Amino acid sequence: MVDAIKLVSITSDIDEVFFMVSPTDIKLFGKGETGRTEDLVSIDQFGGEPVRFVCRGKFLIDAIKSVNANAVSIWYESEGKPLLISSDSDDGKFLVGMLRVREDQWA
Repeated sequence: MVDAIKLVSITSDIDEVFFMVSPTDIKLFGKGETGRTEDLVSIDQFGGEPVRFVCRGKFLIDAIKSVNANAVSIWYESEGKPLLISSDSDDGKFLVGMLRVREDQWA
């Protein structure tokens, strides 16, 4: 996941990473004046409805690395609430704020 976030951040002008989460994978993309970069990451477990959100790539990478585990859980409650990053081990929990974007920015 960290490598995918780094990859799509390359073309993002302000480190916005777009996430489209489905039951089988996460599609990530970043875009800016230099173009658009996409990547696809498969996921092991999924619960709930498909969701999409945007956050700063650096903040999400920092949270994932801080959990210090081979597998992390990313919890999404609802729009406007931060993501919760955790693992099965007791390395703490981290919140990452989401960004609001206009509907036309998803294109």
